[in-house]
Amino acid sequence: MAFRFIFHTTRELEAEIQRYIQWYNYERIHLAIGYFTPAEMEIKLKGFLKNVA
Repeated sequence: MAFRFIFHTTRELEAEIQRYIQWYNYERIHLAIGYFTPAEMEIKLKGFLKNVA
């Protein structure tokens, strides 16, 4: 079995996890939420909910 990443320390692993979370929330666009990133959609929804309340 081949692995995509090999980490020599837990610090390397933690850094890669943080990079993935940043990509997932702030760079990855998603069709189901109108081609927004999850962070953009959250901001949009918070503004919408604030105007409704």
